[in-house]
Amino acid sequence: MALKSKPNLSRFCLRAFALQCCLGICALLNTNAAHANEWPKSLQAVVIVEDDASLPPSVAVKTLAAVEEFLKQSTSYELLDSKKVSQRLGHSPDVLLDQCEQDLQCWSSTVERLGVDLLVHVAVGFLGSRESTWIRTFSANGPLHNEASTALLPRGGGAPLQALEALLHQSADLKIVLERGTTHLQVNGTPRLLRPAAQINLSKMPPGKHEIVLEGLGLPPRVEVIKIFPGKNLELPLRAATVLGSKPNQQWWGAWAGGGLFAGGMLAIWAGRNHTSQAWR
Repeated sequence: MALKSKPNLSRFCLRAFALQCCLGICALLNTNAAHANEWPKSLQAVVIVEDDASLPPSVAVKTLAAVEEFLKQSTSYELLDSKKVSQRLGHSPDVLLDQCEQDLQCWSSTVERLGVDLLVHVAVGFLGSRESTWIRTFSANGPLHNEASTALLPRGGGAPLQALEALLHQSADLKIVLERGTTHLQVNGTPRLLRPAAQINLSKMPPGKHEIVLEGLGLPPRVEVIKIFPGKNLELPLRAATVLGSKPNQQWWGAWAGGGLFAGGMLAIWAGRNHTSQAWR
């Protein structure tokens, strides 16, 4: 007597294996996912205004208030208030004007002392017969531009809005050198798949702190927080351990093996779909 047809056990196992491969790859791509509403984050900034004896003191006061208000209205910057500036320095910010004067390295060291990302130094004075300003920006690594940006001030003091916009809101490009086997990139919580390439270019990045997540089969997840300064293009190189070691071959083996398992599982599903179950007789 013929028994009823039983499900093919091997076909069932292959389907389960293929499903597990799919789930494993999806889990890899979602590892360390950032929260899109948290990034980018603002650069912390401080403003120092240097006045001129030929101008009324009110000009420097109005200019400082106007530049600080400009930064407060920007999503790229978070302003460090004057009380915290004095606390971190141990004295009034006015003392810096005598300490640093034209010493650019001194101003850069002040950025590190304050624990901020950006220092905006604004000098006010006369250019011919007009009230003018000279603006320099500094990070802890030095001045961000070779020359000061010159602009006319509103009469009586204020913010040179066009000059500030051009100086502080310039976008920048980020070039990321990819490790072999990198398949997935997240920028500020937004994911994208990658084609095989040696590098990827991200253009028009606004100033701020950006989270970059790189992942791939056989690669440990890599999370980088990048500071983008206005107008300063940046390159994110390979991590040193990958460049110096022999891991890339192993990483490619892991990527090929994972891809082979996935392809084999999908082939098994396709083949099993047209296979007729055998019955014991």
